[in-house]
Amino acid sequence: MTAPDKIDPLRGHCYCQFTTFKLHADPTIANMKMSAYSHSPADQKLHGAPFVWTTKWSKNAVEWENLELLSKYENKRGRTCKLRCPECGSPVGGWNAEKQEWTIWPPSTLARDEEGRIIGGERLKPTMHINYGPAHLVDLDDGLEKWEGLPRQSRRIA
Repeated sequence: MTAPDKIDPLRGHCYCQFTTFKLHADPTIANMKMSAYSHSPADQKLHGAPFVWTTKWSKNAVEWENLELLSKYENKRGRTCKLRCPECGSPVGGWNAEKQEWTIWPPSTLARDEEGRIIGGERLKPTMHINYGPAHLVDLDDGLEKWEGLPRQSRRIA
């Protein structure tokens, strides 16, 4: 532990572990802005899955090693970019300059224990589904809120 009242940061990395980061996920600091399942067409294409577990973090919540070496794809010019490891090519996160927030995808980046569970994952549990509009590919009945787009900026479906 870092101090009696602090929680150690979570650790993450790309598939080959060339790109690493620390994630300050201490709930008392409120660094996490959102944890949700995203069903957007962009996330489906980027990750090759019907939906992705995404988390949004304040600017100071993530400490990258080798940030300057990461491959960057600007999907909204001057506003947002996706980050990939230059060695293995796996997606490791995203940056939104307009909102000053990081995107981290826990299943593909955060360290796991011997049984395959995400270390510290209980602090990050998703609370909703976003972009659950016409493009969603899988119907889910898990009791979580479902939003057509972004929460409180679109219609709540369930």
